[in-house]
Amino acid sequence: MAIVTNLDVLAEWAKENICSKVLLKAPDDDANDENYAFKLVHPEAFTLYVPSKDVSLTYPTPSICVQLLGGADKQNRGSMDVRFCFAVWNPGQHLDDLVNGETTEKDYFKLNNDGWRDLWNFIDVALSVVESTETIKTMRIVKEKDIEYGLFKDNNGVILDYFPYWHGWVRFSVEYGIIRNRKQVDEFL
Repeated sequence: MAIVTNLDVLAEWAKENICSKVLLKAPDDDANDENYAFKLVHPEAFTLYVPSKDVSLTYPTPSICVQLLGGADKQNRGSMDVRFCFAVWNPGQHLDDLVNGETTEKDYFKLNNDGWRDLWNFIDVALSVVESTETIKTMRIVKEKDIEYGLFKDNNGVILDYFPYWHGWVRFSVEYGIIRNRKQVDEFL
């Protein structure tokens, strides 16, 4: 139960402490012309797998997916290696109204490849928060290990490119106390 509970705690913590600090574009997969109005939203946070569209998340992108990479238990201590997977969407620049209040379709949207900037800004916020945090509820962030980050790559080391979606990750470790044999501690409760 500690594994599932800890993953849920990490997702809730990410939502409160990272996602709440960021506003990113939400995709509208039903709008395919260039003059639709986009929304800025706070990213979602969830555990292990990206939910299907029928799950009641407001927006699965932008988001942080908390994944468990592995763990270990030793002498009533548990540790988990976790990865925050980041997903953002940005096909280009949506322009504000022009000074004279008039816009044309040509003025409203400019396709570009700058969505990677949103991804790295999101990751920067997460790094800042993780690096400045010592504990998350009953878990300690293991600062003795590196906090790593990067982009997703295929088996050949090529960066995965799903324009206009952008994906990256932050990996770190947490440790926590565990009690597997309640009988040993019941006399103290």
